[in-house]
Amino acid sequence: MEYGIDFHSNKLISNLQTPTSLLIEMIANHPSFRFSKRGLMSTGHDRSMYRFYVPICAALLALGFVLPAFALADQPTLTMKAAVAIAIKINPKLKASRDQMKANLAQLTSEEPAFIPNLTIEAKGMEQGPRVMFPSGAAGSATVLPRRYGKVEARLEQPIFQPSFWAANRRFRNEKEANQLAYEQAIQDTIWKVRQDFIHLWVARAMLGVTQDALNLAKQHLHLLQKVLMPAGTVSRQDELQAEAEVADAHQSLIKAQNGVMLAEGELNRSLGQPISTPIGPIASPTLPPSTLSLSGQPPDAVEKLVQRALQNRPEIKELRDHLSAASAGIRLASTESSPALSLEGRILTQTPSAFEHYDYGSIGLKVTWPLLDGGKSHRDRLQAIARRDQLSELLKDAELGITLQVRKAVADQQEAAERIQWLGKEEKLGEQVYQVALLRLEAHSATEMEVANARLQLTKVQTEMVQAQGDLALADAELDHAIGDGTAAQ
Repeated sequence: MEYGIDFHSNKLISNLQTPTSLLIEMIANHPSFRFSKRGLMSTGHDRSMYRFYVPICAALLALGFVLPAFALADQPTLTMKAAVAIAIKINPKLKASRDQMKANLAQLTSEEPAFIPNLTIEAKGMEQGPRVMFPSGAAGSATVLPRRYGKVEARLEQPIFQPSFWAANRRFRNEKEANQLAYEQAIQDTIWKVRQDFIHLWVARAMLGVTQDALNLAKQHLHLLQKVLMPAGTVSRQDELQAEAEVADAHQSLIKAQNGVMLAEGELNRSLGQPISTPIGPIASPTLPPSTLSLSGQPPDAVEKLVQRALQNRPEIKELRDHLSAASAGIRLASTESSPALSLEGRILTQTPSAFEHYDYGSIGLKVTWPLLDGGKSHRDRLQAIARRDQLSELLKDAELGITLQVRKAVADQQEAAERIQWLGKEEKLGEQVYQVALLRLEAHSATEMEVANARLQLTKVQTEMVQAQGDLALADAELDHAIGDGTAAQ
């Protein structure tokens, strides 16, 4: 909500179309008031109007800021599961992947091998000349080339045996499955991005709470100095200036935290497929795994089992395996290009009769097609298919190594974050006690302002690290789900 003043026309400009803004604009246009660079001023015509309008304006303006906050608080709590459902439904990048899958499927279906008959109907008519006649004895002359000629012909070819059918059919099925798996991979990536941004927003809002608490502590400490300790003569003016500087620093940290929340909300809105400025109400805390994770408490082969599970579940691994199988089928397909094929062929036609052609004609028979010499095309196709298979084989090995590393890293990050939470929990309790003791000692004139500031700074630092560690644990848990191909757990 922004307000500005046009100093040339002495009018208040508002981009908020609410009763509050309308009332402010009414007051701004009232002849009893004028605007200057120093603000709203009475013209002197009616100072009682100034005393009447200003309190109302201030109250309604405050109400205009408070009501949106209440409206935001009334929004239902957004859970991670609900956020994932929204993204799957309206995320534009995922929609593009879905449309790409449909387009690829349509192209694959058009190339699906099958023993389907090929029926062709051809009709033509022509004017030709000169007319050619041929003497046929007692019957007179017979027409060899009629002046006008027409023909309707139907040709049917039914494949009976094609040596390339089985290899082509297997390649089609593998490519079709790979196309579906590519879309499933896009879903997994979308879920992973939503979970990341959701956790980042939760951390940013938690950090905002920590910085707000730090600001409140700094203000309370400044109030203690100004109202209790300075009148008693136990602290100096330098201590007061230092406390004011700490309040200013806390204000700056609060502004940075607010900006962090704004950016995190924008990132989450983008992942959800919503406008960047869409308000996001309260969000549920992400479910954290137990903070007692430890390698000693896990079976020796626990990580290896997770790796094997990932290699079985990850869509990109399945997709590469399907492409590899399709490439192997392509090798066999190229080897059968020079093999004979058998088909049933039939013709039936109606045409303008002539001396050598009857009015009706029909035929049926078997046709063998055997490309004995194709200029080396089948050999080149086979070499290309072999190279493609070898390429996919190496890509599969690299993907498996990468996924193995992802799983191990996610497990290590999860354990490291869990151990940090355990230690930081103890440090946070100790820091609160140290800070309270420092305050009591300061009131008893046995501690300095520097000791209190250091205790407060250390407490804020530990609280910040605790929030970050909890966020890291949630991220590691989401990363592990994504690494083992179990991103649907968040749905």
